Amino acid sequence: MRNTLKWAGSLAVLALALAVVAWREARRPSATTAAAQTRSPQVVLFVDLSEEDEEEGCGAVIRAVRAAAVRGVATEEIDSRDPGDRARRYRLLIAPTVLVLEDRGAEVRRLEGEAPDTVKAIRTELERLTRRR
Repeated sequence: MRNTLKWAGSLAVLALALAVVAWREARRPSATTAAAQTRSPQVVLFVDLSEEDEEEGCGAVIRAVRAAAVRGVATEEIDSRDPGDRARRYRLLIAPTVLVLEDRGAEVRRLEGEAPDTVKAIRTELERLTRRR
């Protein structure tokens, strides 16, 4: 009789533990739901935001990224004067840098600098992203 009670108690504890695990899993958002709720930026801009009024270079890059954001591209701006841990997370060393990320956050393209050819490449890439919307 005593062994039967031990087994019954053990089974009850096991059933309760499984029920708790199942309940927690049912309440956890799925990967696609979580991604939609905490959508990673598709474009990360690392730049000195005090240069936004410049006609060329950093100013042109900032305006291009902001225009893409207005057209629905998810963006994140990181001020190079106070980057916090995000600069380390994205391995940012040069400002300006524009990162293009896939839906899961993996880097697809990195465009660094403010040379006219780089600014042109940034605009072309952002235009491509806005057409995908």
